[in-house]
Amino acid sequence: MVSVFKKYNYHFNQFSHNIKLFMLGSFFISVGGNIIWLLFNLYLKSLQINESTIGNILSLRSIAAILIALPASFVVLKDKVKPILIFSSIINSIFFFFLGIFSNIYFIFISSFFVGLFSTTYQVATSPFIMRNTSKNERAYVFGLNAASANFSGIIGSIIGGFSRDVLAKSLNSEIIGYKIAIIYGAFFSVLSIFPFLKIKPKIPTREEKKELSILTHIKNINYIKFIKLILPGFIIGLGAGMTIPFINLYFKNVWKLSDGVIGILFGFGQLSTFLGMLLSPLIATKIGKTKTIVLTQGFSIPFILILAYLKFLPAVIIAYLVRQTLMNMNTPVSDQFTMEYVSEHEQPIINALKMLSWTASWAISASVGGYMIENYGFTSSFLFTTTCYTIATILFFIFFHKFKEK
Repeated sequence: MVSVFKKYNYHFNQFSHNIKLFMLGSFFISVGGNIIWLLFNLYLKSLQINESTIGNILSLRSIAAILIALPASFVVLKDKVKPILIFSSIINSIFFFFLGIFSNIYFIFISSFFVGLFSTTYQVATSPFIMRNTSKNERAYVFGLNAASANFSGIIGSIIGGFSRDVLAKSLNSEIIGYKIAIIYGAFFSVLSIFPFLKIKPKIPTREEKKELSILTHIKNINYIKFIKLILPGFIIGLGAGMTIPFINLYFKNVWKLSDGVIGILFGFGQLSTFLGMLLSPLIATKIGKTKTIVLTQGFSIPFILILAYLKFLPAVIIAYLVRQTLMNMNTPVSDQFTMEYVSEHEQPIINALKMLSWTASWAISASVGGYMIENYGFTSSFLFTTTCYTIATILFFIFFHKFKEK
């Protein structure tokens, strides 16, 4: 592991100033987001909102993401990444504050919708920005370190969120006010991301590059079969993930009766293990290939979902949660790089948006259904659905890409 950190440190010193600023901004966004999303469902539950309605709120956020993903990709095509990063951070921060201030259900729905809109614009811009600001030699390390940094900041966010809520609730003698102030902490971290984004110096495209960025040209030249292969497995994974992942904090709260502070620590350890996995995954991919790395990590994660569904022994459940979390997410930087390299440069923003759009659409559908299913039938059925989806998606990805010659 020491040699891994040395290798990353060497490559980090080669990163451009733009990439370092981007990663700093992403770090602040991730800390704030992890504080908020750790507590959000628990906060809604403390307001006596049932799981079905929580699922609908989460679905609305995903619907917003569906609406904005493709238009945002066209803005990215015009090389307007810096304004996207700054504007989305500002609006996100405002509505994060609203989530902490207002407890009216209509304000919660509205705020959740706008958070979905502007979180997605930031995410759509991420991979194309990295591709445009890196060389081939450092690219894998930028994707890996950016994803790992998001998980490391998630450790900080989860611990701050869980413990600050418990301490505030006890000292103020109000569970709801404790949630509100802790969520405002998350909004404050999101505000900090604006400052490094302001210092990014965008590359000015030449006349030829501006012509190359024509949206109509790109739409006409899209290889739709290639796009379907890249999108379909992610769509199915989104169906499975939306059924359970948004409700994991409720699973530990309702089924295992853990406190918010303990859940925060547990989520922090999950982020830490994923952080280490993401650092290792680019190195694994260079040895066995990106396709095998994605298939094996996803495939090995599947049995651990069944442990969450059926085992009634908390230590084993916690281990299963951590292992599943690590394996399923550690290939994210590898998968992002694989997608960007599988398509041509002019297709990158559009495929990035379409992948996000399809995954978010499936998440929106299943999150709404998942809330109803969990409320009426418990968590076992939702975990089984997730297992089935992950299995199908992993098999499809292998069938589509096992013969692909990687760059």
